[in-house]
Amino acid sequence: MKRFAVLLMVVLFGCGCAAEGLDYASMTTDELIEMRNAITEEMNARYSGDILTEGKYVEGVDIKAGTYVLTALKIYEGEKYVFVATIDANGEPIENGYVKSVGESFTVRVDEGCTLSIFKGECGITRLSNSFMP
Repeated sequence: MKRFAVLLMVVLFGCGCAAEGLDYASMTTDELIEMRNAITEEMNARYSGDILTEGKYVEGVDIKAGTYVLTALKIYEGEKYVFVATIDANGEPIENGYVKSVGESFTVRVDEGCTLSIFKGECGITRLSNSFMP
């Protein structure tokens, strides 16, 4: 009977914790970082496309012209978002935006002669089919 009572307490306590969710405030900074890194690794494992790290991608050299969906897979430590920009052949910005959380997406068009730049993180990239474009 004593074993049953202990088992019942464990089950009830365990269910109460699961219903309330995780208590982030009680976690150490190291535990939070470890959890964030584990989530990032899992997101990366689930993503099956190409991954762009921070850098510049030149159309015709590193990337084809087209429309792409960029999905944030990792935001670098200490940063609040991944910044994405397209720049024309003269160095003038065409389009820019940012994603503030892992899993959030941003659609960007890369025209001939342009450069796609990724700052402060890593993104999965998926090229949209031209059949969807007007």
